[in-house]
Amino acid sequence: MPLTTWHFGGDEAKNIKKLGGYQDVSTKAKVLGKGEIELSAEHHPFEKSPKCQALIADNTVDSVEALPSYFAKQVAKVAEELNVGAFQAWQDGLKTAHSAADFATKQTRVNFWDTLYWGGSTSAYQWANKGYQVIISSPDYLYMDFPYEFDPKERGYYWATRYNHSRKMFAFAPDNLPQNAETSFDRDGNGFSAKGSVEATPFYGMSAQLWSETVRTDAQYEYMVFPRVIAAAERAWHKAEWEQDYQASRAYSQESNYVDDATFTQDFNRFANALGQRELNKLAKADVQYRLPVPGAVVKEGKLYMNSGFPGIALQYSVDRGENWQNYEPNHAPNVSGEIWIRSVDYQVQRASRVTRLTTEN
Repeated sequence: MPLTTWHFGGDEAKNIKKLGGYQDVSTKAKVLGKGEIELSAEHHPFEKSPKCQALIADNTVDSVEALPSYFAKQVAKVAEELNVGAFQAWQDGLKTAHSAADFATKQTRVNFWDTLYWGGSTSAYQWANKGYQVIISSPDYLYMDFPYEFDPKERGYYWATRYNHSRKMFAFAPDNLPQNAETSFDRDGNGFSAKGSVEATPFYGMSAQLWSETVRTDAQYEYMVFPRVIAAAERAWHKAEWEQDYQASRAYSQESNYVDDATFTQDFNRFANALGQRELNKLAKADVQYRLPVPGAVVKEGKLYMNSGFPGIALQYSVDRGENWQNYEPNHAPNVSGEIWIRSVDYQVQRASRVTRLTTEN
């Protein structure tokens, strides 16, 4: 089958190079293994470089896996010679270094991005104990490349989590990573347990990221970032009353009961009201294409009841499939029947959320 369409990412090139080409997914009689990525056959970065092979041959570098940390040390030397006091890298590039003392700069910072449910709630503290200034960048809580909701209509990846909404980011405990096992779930929606194994120095900071692999326009970028980045900012600068202090001997899970749920709910309610009644209006005035939340709705005894995760946002419904929209008044639940369309709108009624539908029994 000729290659007539190129998809960015290089998988087709890998298959053509390593395997017997590729095959159409709609082919009924598929050839076993054809078109599959064989990761074990892939080379590491720089593995075939003659210069890098020479570094390994003369024992300057132990192995091909150690090359990134070797180059990181060289960059740190350059930074120190230029009187740059700190060197920062993602943990991938530093994992074969022994400690922060291996680097020439006075401070060595590491962006930590292990998922917590796969051991990150423990390994982050090990990095801190090696002298690194750890910046918590956990993808399962702080990456904005994942959908707001577990819904196929929402843009985003799924390899670390199925969703990162504003409430989840607000509930993140960056100083006490095991605590998050009590307040959240793993990628598959299952509970997990977490327990610190070592005492450690405090983390240096926290960062939220948007790598933009699924973003193609400015509007998509703003949708993915706002308003949940505000929740991340809240956790970065302020330690809430419901955040527990880290204790190496304390285990957290869905069965533990260390977090004060009432205090958290009150705190988030205050935050959500501030967004819905004030901050989102500021974003709208600044022409930021932020994501408007999809309303919740239910029909009981023929009456429509709606709400929003951010109180104060205007809600609308339509009984004629979007031809006309009516404002929802919480104190006057309307009588409805048939198919109902619902949405939220900004205060200028210029932008609307994703429309969802519910059907009543006639």
